[in-house]
Amino acid sequence: MILNKLPLVFLSRAGTAFLSFMVMLYLMKCLSLEQFADYSLYFTIFTMCAVIPNMGVNNYIVLENKNKENFIKIKNVRLYFFCFFLLILLILYESNLVSSKLMLFSISAGFLSSIFDLNMSLQQAHKNMFKYSLYMPFKTLLMTLVAFY
Repeated sequence: MILNKLPLVFLSRAGTAFLSFMVMLYLMKCLSLEQFADYSLYFTIFTMCAVIPNMGVNNYIVLENKNKENFIKIKNVRLYFFCFFLLILLILYESNLVSSKLMLFSISAGFLSSIFDLNMSLQQAHKNMFKYSLYMPFKTLLMTLVAFY
């Protein structure tokens, strides 16, 4: 196993963690307690919706990286899941079970951001560590921009 890409991945992960930490400190300073609580709620929903669609899929992609047909099947399953998700979201909104547009935005953005995790796993499976190391900071930057929305 060649470890020459390890520093790049480490720096990417460390930079992402540091950026997330600094954003959190900045938000704690700038927002009132109530605003920060609201932000935390919506960010938690965002994070949950980013994790659920890829549960187990990412590890499977990395472990079964030889079979390219599986990648196509996984992308198709993700597409079906996304269509199902949009239908559920529409039903929730139309039935007024979720009336907050910010809540809907958090849910939608979370599911859309799960695409980053899927692509990170694909890059990791193909051993393209340079692209892999770029996805995490880009996702964090996108999440930061969403947080300031």
